[in-house]
Amino acid sequence: MMPKKLRQVLTLNFIAVAALPVLAVGLIALRSLSVSLEEEITEKNYIIAKSIAGDVERFLNEPLNLLEQIRNLKRKGIVSEKELNEYLAGLVTQYPIFNVIRILDQKGIVTHLAPFDENIPGLDMSNQPYYRVARKTGESHWSHTLILSQTRRLALTLTLPLEKEMIVGYLNLSELNRVIDKVKIGDSGYAAIIDSNGTIIAHPDQKFVSERTNVKHLFFAQQSMMGKERTFFYRFMGVEKIGSVAFVPQTHWMVIVTQPIEEAFLPVQRVRNIGWAGMLAAILLAGFIALINLKRVLKPLLRLEKESQRIADGDYTYEPESIPYLEIRNVAHSFKTMIDAIRDRDKELRNSEAKYRQLVESSRILIWSVDSLGRWTYLNENAARRIYGYEPGEMLGKPFTDFMTPEQAKKDWGIFEEIMAGKNQVNYETVHLRKDGTPIMMNFSAIVLRDEQGESLGTTGTAGDITERKRAEEALRESERRLREAQQLAHLGNWHWDIQTGNVEWSDEVYEIFRFDPNQVTPQIDSILTLLPWSEHHSRDQESIQKAFESLEFGSYEQESLRADGSTGFYTVTLQGIYDDDGRLAVIRGTVQDITERKQIEEERLSLERQVQHVQKLESLGVLAGGIAHDFNNLLMGILGNADLAIGILPPYSPARENIREIEKASKRAAELAKQMLAYSGKGRFIIKSIDLNEFVEEMAHLLKVSISKKTMLRYHFAKNLPFFDGDVTQIRQVIMNLITNASEAIGDNSGVITLSTGATHCDRAYLDNINKTMPADLHQLMPEGVYVYLEVRDTGCGMDTKTIEKLFDPFFTTKFMGRGLGLSAVLGIVRGHRGIINVYSEIGKGTTFKVLFPASPSPQNPTADRSEDNAVEEDWRGSGTVLLVDDEELIQHAGKQMLERIGFTVLTASDGEEALRIFQESDGDIDCVLLDLTMPRMSGEECLRELRKIKSDVRIVLSSGYNEQDVVRRFTEKGPAGFIQKPYQTENLRRKMKEIFSQKVEEIS
Repeated sequence: MMPKKLRQVLTLNFIAVAALPVLAVGLIALRSLSVSLEEEITEKNYIIAKSIAGDVERFLNEPLNLLEQIRNLKRKGIVSEKELNEYLAGLVTQYPIFNVIRILDQKGIVTHLAPFDENIPGLDMSNQPYYRVARKTGESHWSHTLILSQTRRLALTLTLPLEKEMIVGYLNLSELNRVIDKVKIGDSGYAAIIDSNGTIIAHPDQKFVSERTNVKHLFFAQQSMMGKERTFFYRFMGVEKIGSVAFVPQTHWMVIVTQPIEEAFLPVQRVRNIGWAGMLAAILLAGFIALINLKRVLKPLLRLEKESQRIADGDYTYEPESIPYLEIRNVAHSFKTMIDAIRDRDKELRNSEAKYRQLVESSRILIWSVDSLGRWTYLNENAARRIYGYEPGEMLGKPFTDFMTPEQAKKDWGIFEEIMAGKNQVNYETVHLRKDGTPIMMNFSAIVLRDEQGESLGTTGTAGDITERKRAEEALRESERRLREAQQLAHLGNWHWDIQTGNVEWSDEVYEIFRFDPNQVTPQIDSILTLLPWSEHHSRDQESIQKAFESLEFGSYEQESLRADGSTGFYTVTLQGIYDDDGRLAVIRGTVQDITERKQIEEERLSLERQVQHVQKLESLGVLAGGIAHDFNNLLMGILGNADLAIGILPPYSPARENIREIEKASKRAAELAKQMLAYSGKGRFIIKSIDLNEFVEEMAHLLKVSISKKTMLRYHFAKNLPFFDGDVTQIRQVIMNLITNASEAIGDNSGVITLSTGATHCDRAYLDNINKTMPADLHQLMPEGVYVYLEVRDTGCGMDTKTIEKLFDPFFTTKFMGRGLGLSAVLGIVRGHRGIINVYSEIGKGTTFKVLFPASPSPQNPTADRSEDNAVEEDWRGSGTVLLVDDEELIQHAGKQMLERIGFTVLTASDGEEALRIFQESDGDIDCVLLDLTMPRMSGEECLRELRKIKSDVRIVLSSGYNEQDVVRRFTEKGPAGFIQKPYQTENLRRKMKEIFSQKVEEIS
């Protein structure tokens, strides 16, 4: 604990004794005077409020007296009914306080008024609150304040009941401002009047009156509305204020006289300032007197303090002065005796230290000592300044742990405790900190210091700065580490062969690159030779090797080589030769980099690029084929539909019927071609059922047999317990027929065998990816692992080369002299549509194998035995009602309208979606069905369907498109069409579809 200074203690005590009584008396007096003044100010404020309340009361009594005067005149009959309006007009003119005076009969009807308005007499006022209250109580009634609509001024009504009539006066309250304007309270104080609801009705600032400002949330208003009449303190618009409130008895209004507290209590603040100034002056005077007396007492003691400091600095010339106080004089003489003894001993010590200092100060090694608490007691100046950057005086007396990090200090303190415990001389390395914070690596040698009794006094020893040496060692290690890391990251090794000595060195990465075992293989030139284009006949003696190297062209090249573990790797080898002064090759050095992984990645990238390009080509052709087929079907609709209509109206004996039949037959063949193009694009019409492949192939056996050459033998291999798969029966039949037909044509006129096999296999990711590399089915479709049902068609025909296989599934590609080239293209589209894959293997002269795989379904749901479709339609079925036919093709409109009319419907037509919506809305619900094309300008069929559903949710809508049903209907997630019919269609197709639609219940459609 630090000792207190006598001068400070005495000074504080003297001042406290002198100042406290003055301060206490002054505070009591000042407090009493302030309270008295504040009470006087608040009472004055309240008196002003009461005075203004009286003025307001007198202001309100005047109109009350005038209305009572009217009542007395009417009672006495002094003023007749004819003169009453004129009399009232005189009062309104003479007394501006009245805006309007009205007299109501016992039913509340206006009979007289001033100023006169011809629209008012006869007006019923019985629903007015003031009328109801006055009639109920039978006494005069003051209403709440209001803004008159005629004058836009503040007013209130005064109602005075008669025996059978009632007098109502509308008072102009703007006159209240004259009452409060005459009140002046300080510089910014003012008076205001507030009605019983807290709304300001009179204020120096008319904005508060016109805006009907309500202040009932303020503290003084809340208290006053509870019936309290006094002075309050409150905050309004960010200003602390004082406000006195008085009530007006008739209307329960509040009169508030207010001004800012700072202004109101300004006299109090002035008195306080004068009081504080007087107390401060009294305290300063008392303190001054106390300090004069204190200085006389402390002067000799302060001189002794100054002399002691001078003696501590080595100046021992002290003579006591004359001191009036006995006790202090005795202390001064004892101080003189002590100084003389210290001077003698100091002289001896200085001589001894001079000899020791000369010995150690010349040393560049740090010589140091610390006491038992770890504080520096000695440091030779030159070494300390050079190593630490401090002046020795800045370090002495401080713990050595202050000159290192906390972590290092903890370690070094443990070593210090071991030395102090008696351990022999200790050498250790540590880290200290220079003055600028730079770490210093130090090598310390330390022993314990003991006194005559053998007690430990501290430690001493020497120390040297080894920072530069440690940095050099660390830099070397770091450089070697970075080189190793860089070589590991780059898979780069280096080697060096001194031809003269035969010494070979290489980096650690060479072991990893060539899979050498470091325990079995040592650096030797024979191992390096595996990198070079070295002929086997070269001898391996040093002279032959040197000549071989000299014949090489130094530089970089790529080399494929076997590793020690038997695997093959690719490397980039760089060779460089170093020659001696005689021009002879002295040293060969080089690098080897493993680029095997890069080579593999490049090969995979090229393979993937070829695969993606192939799939993108097929998908682009698929999109083109689908678009062409859609437009083709639209055109065929016009041809086939009109041909069908013509057949229906021609007599049986007409010679034109045969020609139209040929048109119909050609159109159907063209429609089949369009279906094949849709199948290639993956948009063929699928009716999905669960299929047993074995049973399905067996049912097709007769058809397959008649489809191949008579010289060709057809063999079957069916797997047992084959799982089912989901597919479209017609499309799968087309796949099998196309594969069998192609196999037969590959055999040609020669004898051969076609083997058709079925089975099931589990396909893992590696197998699926391998198939996709050779024959990808879909760029965006990742085939899932699992069980697949497969159909394999193998022939012994001519086979195909690689180029033919690459173009095998392109549309319109064919190896026949004549042919469309859509068979295998359609097969690919069907397989893609079933989420299946195709694998093709073929060799010239060895035949071809097609393997088609479909994902197996978990369990059969619709056995293939139920593949037949009920196509029967009653030929005499006829519909009734109105159908709206929507199509942008005029040919289709014409043909479709006649077909619908033929089967009994009334037909309206529209060329696009917008026209269809207009006709549907104008029909007022008379349209029973909409036959809607999907692809149209301005508004598509999809948009039109949604808008029609909004108009009438249960309307029957049949979509029509050149695309297949699945491709169209999947766009509609909810409330889709009631049915679909694909173009081109004929009358019987349309009859069948319309019968199906009109047989459904309304709930099923909506």
